[in-house]
Amino acid sequence: MPTKFRGFSKRDQVLILLSKNVNNLYMHYRGPYHIQTVASINSYVCKIGNKLRTYHANLLKRFTPRTPSAPDDGILQQACLSFVDEE
Repeated sequence: MPTKFRGFSKRDQVLILLSKNVNNLYMHYRGPYHIQTVASINSYVCKIGNKLRTYHANLLKRFTPRTPSAPDDGILQQACLSFVDEE
């Protein structure tokens, strides 16, 4: 099965699929990290801590930061819920 093309460029923010130290079968995304250089069409160099590591594109996912979802009018919405115990 061929690799799905994921185009990243220098300074893109990505999440990297890494394994936990305790269990190598349990993997989750960590990050965001910045791409330092493009090593080849499917290999990218990321700086983690003080080390530069090369990762295949299959282990990377583009990071999109969350945007706060506030109403446009500037008024914050509140909801109130109360329970009455009738005996």
